[in-house]
Amino acid sequence: MLQGFHYPLTPKGKSTLNPLPPWHYSADFLSIEFWADPAAVRAILPEGLDPDAAADGHANGFFYDWQFSGSNEEFLDPARYQYREFFILVDALFEGRRVAYCPYIFVDNDAALARGWSQGYPKRLGAVFQTSTTLWSRLQSGSPRPASAEQKHAAGLLLQ
Repeated sequence: MLQGFHYPLTPKGKSTLNPLPPWHYSADFLSIEFWADPAAVRAILPEGLDPDAAADGHANGFFYDWQFSGSNEEFLDPARYQYREFFILVDALFEGRRVAYCPYIFVDNDAALARGWSQGYPKRLGAVFQTSTTLWSRLQSGSPRPASAEQKHAAGLLLQ
């Protein structure tokens, strides 16, 4: 009998893209709030969702740098368990209640793609990049690894 949570299924199930749930996640992320043309938001809503007129096209874009764990194998194959993702959420209404709808989501890892599909997300492969947030956290007082003088100067230039 063929085994595995996702394809490819094999006799031992060891070639599956993902281990069985539960999956655990950790991430650095950047969230960008914006307002789109309400007509553009209306155009991407599927049947069953209505535009939220009060939201006036409100949306969010998210860049994630993920690490996930399934069967505690992330140390054996880190590339399989690390990925980047970008997605958009738009405000909508479902049966009169406010919801966030995800029309687009891009990932750079096939295991993340398969996991997303099994969870109902419209994922597709893409190249996703974000600037590291590590420097900003190191600029905070009390950091175990403080930023260098050069990094503080560069950050100061960015904030001007």
